[in-house]
Amino acid sequence: MVTKDRIKKLESMQNLGINVYPDSYSKEHNINEIRTMEIGTKGIKTAGRLMEVRVMGKLTFSRISDNTGSI
Repeated sequence: MVTKDRIKKLESMQNLGINVYPDSYSKEHNINEIRTMEIGTKGIKTAGRLMEVRVMGKLTFSRISDNTGSI
């Protein structure tokens, strides 16, 4: 069963000391900073509001925004 497998994985992560339901998130970049970065930059960590999702077959496009802009 899929549900039993998920519960087993959840319990194994908890046994390793991983917080599976974190109550905070540290945002390192805002949208305005991301716009100035070079294409292909790795390790970007941001948060914002998901404003739009467009599903086109196997591809999905989305727009995220924060108080500095949107991408």
